[in-house]
Amino acid sequence: GIEGDESRFIGLVQEAVAKAHLVFYVNGTNKKPEKATAGKIRSYLRRGSSVCPLINVRGSADSYEFEEDRVSLYQGGGETTLKQTEEVLASTLGESVLLPGHCVQGLIGFSSLAFDHKSGATTIHPSRESDLVRHQRNYLNYFDDTAAMYQFCQMESVAEVLKGKLSTFREDIVESNK
Repeated sequence: GIEGDESRFIGLVQEAVAKAHLVFYVNGTNKKPEKATAGKIRSYLRRGSSVCPLINVRGSADSYEFEEDRVSLYQGGGETTLKQTEEVLASTLGESVLLPGHCVQGLIGFSSLAFDHKSGATTIHPSRESDLVRHQRNYLNYFDDTAAMYQFCQMESVAEVLKGKLSTFREDIVESNK
């Protein structure tokens, strides 16, 4: 993250963003981002870079207890936060830099992928039994299986953005070096 006091990491952040042709801006607070943060991103970007906003919708397993809660991540404020984030970023970065944003649920995505179907056991390290394993187990109480969890978390939308950039990476490199 680059919001707040990143003085210890400023060089790393600047270097990473300056080299990137695609930057994912992850809003994990479910609130409108600060214009100053968008300004920092703009100052670090090279020509030809794109920014894709992601809203990491937070929610423990009981947030998805009822079937209507598992319909879409765009309900319950996710859509509003995404719209606000896109507006702030577009006004600062410009429409040409901004890609369409997505709502994702990172913890459900991680929990769905950290499961070995052959053994029927988690692949999360035992030292994380009290937090990550517990979350994974609780999510499995409300979703039919890990495939349903993965589909719901919308991480595939992030993969699609990356796949889309694969087709233009050579042009992106040339453009950024002009």
